Amino acid sequence: MLELSEGNILETQDHRLLIAINNTHYVSATKCGKNHVDISISNKSDSHTEVKLIGVKSDSKWSSAKRVALAKRMSGRLYPYAKVSLCRVEDYMKYIVHGTTTNSSTCPLKRNLRDVKINAIESPDFYLEDGNGKKVVVDKLPKN
Repeated sequence: MLELSEGNILETQDHRLLIAINNTHYVSATKCGKNHVDISISNKSDSHTEVKLIGVKSDSKWSSAKRVALAKRMSGRLYPYAKVSLCRVEDYMKYIVHGTTTNSSTCPLKRNLRDVKINAIESPDFYLEDGNGKKVVVDKLPKN
């Protein structure tokens, strides 16, 4: 089985991205019902999914430490899902892995986090923002 390190990006055979948050756990996103994306932490020993390690560039404003902090912070909640408005499972993972934002009016992935410090991401009042500028406080979203 593949050895994990904090911040590793993994890819499944069906091209889903996973983020290692330590050497035994990773964060993933899955569709939940018709209207939600479930971001959760899983134990690698409970999974039989084949994965490969992929290289992802980090820079001073989007480090692996920030990626891990965001993955942990967003886990345990249900997020809006909309296939037609760039608010899909893949969009959430691109947001966490690369910091890629979307302009969708209904998707809370508009806030650019490149200049946001890790301690602000870890704070209880951390929020996302949709394309209309509406703040979405992570702790107020439904738990998974």
